[in-house]
Amino acid sequence: MNLKKLLPLGPLKTEIYYNHRLSSNSLDLTYKISGELPFSMNKGSNSKYLRKNELWLGNCFEFFIRGTHTSEYLEFNLSPEGYWNVFHFDSYRTNKKEAEFFKLISYQYMLLSTGHEFSYKLKGTPPFIAGHRHGTCVLRTQDNNHHYFNELGVVGPSPDFHLFKSTM
Repeated sequence: MNLKKLLPLGPLKTEIYYNHRLSSNSLDLTYKISGELPFSMNKGSNSKYLRKNELWLGNCFEFFIRGTHTSEYLEFNLSPEGYWNVFHFDSYRTNKKEAEFFKLISYQYMLLSTGHEFSYKLKGTPPFIAGHRHGTCVLRTQDNNHHYFNELGVVGPSPDFHLFKSTM
C-alpha cells in the first residue's frame, strides 16, 4: 500500500497517512494515525454506515476529487466512528449537494501495534475519475482544539481544503 503523509498545519505532532483506490464504481480509503489517538473515540458507536452532516466540526477524514478540465469536485467526509457523507460542488463551495450516487458499504477500525487504522469502502459511480485528488484531516483534541492536516500543505492564508493547487 502506497501511503501518503498528511502534513500538520499546526503544533499537533500526530502523524497521519492515507491511501486511496478509485475505480469506475468504488472508492477505497484508508487512514492511519501513528501512536496514540489525540482524541476520544466512541468505540461503542452505533453509527453503522449512517450519513451525517458537519463531520468536520469533530474528527473527520476528508478526500477531494476534482474532475479534469472542470471546476466540479466531490468532498468525502468520514469519521473515525463510521459516520460519513459525500458532497458534490459545481465549483469552489458552490451549489453543495449530497452526492446520492455513493454509499458506504464497509467501515473497519483496527488497533495496530504502531497506531490506528480506519478503512472505508464506498460504492457508486462518480461523475469523473480522472483529475486532481487530495486527502485531508480535521482532528478535535480532548481540549476542544481543532488541528488540521493536508496532503498539499497550506493552500491559501488559512486551512481551506476546498482549494486545489493551481499547478495540478
